[in-house]
Amino acid sequence: MMLTMMSRHVAQVGGLLILGAVLGCGGTAPGPAAPAASTAPAASAPAAPSAPAAATPAAVASTRVPFTALPDGTAPRPFSAEQIRDAMPVGHRIRVRQEQDRAPTIEEEWVVTAADAQGCTIATKVFDVEGNLIRDGGTETGAWSKLREHAAFPAAATEISTGTIELPMGTFETRVYRVTMPAGDGAPAVLTLHFAVSLPGPPVLMVAERAGVQVSRMTMIERR
Repeated sequence: MMLTMMSRHVAQVGGLLILGAVLGCGGTAPGPAAPAASTAPAASAPAAPSAPAAATPAAVASTRVPFTALPDGTAPRPFSAEQIRDAMPVGHRIRVRQEQDRAPTIEEEWVVTAADAQGCTIATKVFDVEGNLIRDGGTETGAWSKLREHAAFPAAATEISTGTIELPMGTFETRVYRVTMPAGDGAPAVLTLHFAVSLPGPPVLMVAERAGVQVSRMTMIERR
């Protein structure tokens, strides 16, 4: 279920990326690999667009982070598999708000129901904004190493910066990944992901834009 929701979140920017199952941290987009020795350009990530919620996430000024592409042409990952594993033990709970263009706002709850050295199982439930259960999304299982690769983005299309973000659940130091690629009609499609340094795993804020217009937003509202 999480794969379905996260893929739909990105589909609105013309299939820019297919986000990964379980963690939904990102996905590898098609395209030629960048040379391993090249250094991808970096630029400050813009402040997140305004959301209708009362407590609007605010991204504070960021600092560019030059990086060298990995041998496969992708940008360095924000976290290691071990960091994600250690941050998501059995019982760990994440709740996110999903806002999409021309669709009702919903909230998803992801709970780690099983975990070992190799991977984890996550149960998903979907609620409306008033907390009423819409559906039970069942469970998904994935290896920690596979989950790490969900944050694999083409180096040539990626800019990385560090910054600070204010969310309803607190203020966090972040690594910001801004991925820019043309959509199917050639319009610029941008996916901006804010990863909290202290919270290995899915981004605390993810915004998808097409031709400069926000089409979807995912905001983490609880993690414990």
